[in-house]
Amino acid sequence: MSVDNQNHVSARWPERPQNRRFHPWQWLIAFLLGCAVTLAGITVSNGRLPFPVPTPTPTPTVTPLPLPDDAWATSTSTALPVSVTPPGTTLALGSPGQVEIALGDNLLALASVVAEAPSLAPESDQNVLRAAVPELTGMSVYYYHVRVTKVSGTLLAGAELAPLFDAVTGDGHVVQRFTIVDWKKCESVPAPADIDTPATEVTFCFAAATPTDGLIPAGVRFSQKGGPYDASRGTAVTWMPQ
Repeated sequence: MSVDNQNHVSARWPERPQNRRFHPWQWLIAFLLGCAVTLAGITVSNGRLPFPVPTPTPTPTVTPLPLPDDAWATSTSTALPVSVTPPGTTLALGSPGQVEIALGDNLLALASVVAEAPSLAPESDQNVLRAAVPELTGMSVYYYHVRVTKVSGTLLAGAELAPLFDAVTGDGHVVQRFTIVDWKKCESVPAPADIDTPATEVTFCFAAATPTDGLIPAGVRFSQKGGPYDASRGTAVTWMPQ
């Protein structure tokens, strides 16, 4: 079997740091299915996807910039711009909100954000992911899209925004988020270079998984630890059906 490094799938679950082990037969099955899956830091071999994937369009290269946990702790900003959405606000899905994002080293960016309703991933996607990741058996994968337009402030290119957005149920419970890499149906990528072009809206796709007979995501939450929008303080911005 030939290996195609352009088309592979990786998934990682940052909220669950415990180690997991794969038996040898599980590695073999994952390889034959043509998926690359990273779960809690363990990578399953990659190969050719079992269904066609569009050829990627070349885009300017950016350097991934993970947002540090203490990004707000290093900020000397004493007040939010008057144009931001008040902390703790609940917005209607599809409505814009303006939030500040801290990138560390006292770097801040003001962004307009629009969150769309989470939707159940197609069954064909579910089948591939469940076969490659045993932990997804009996679970349903949801995709949720967030559109971001930088308004002002520092460059956002390369920023890894996935940890700032969670799918939530109607009563605010967070649904398990995980990251899919090189999965063209819903690929988690750093902010592209054109996000810093004025008035350019960039759409991100994130993924969450929940027991099939359990929680159903209804909305999306924006939260950044230590900042004005912090779920632990009850000040996150949330998009919900209205």
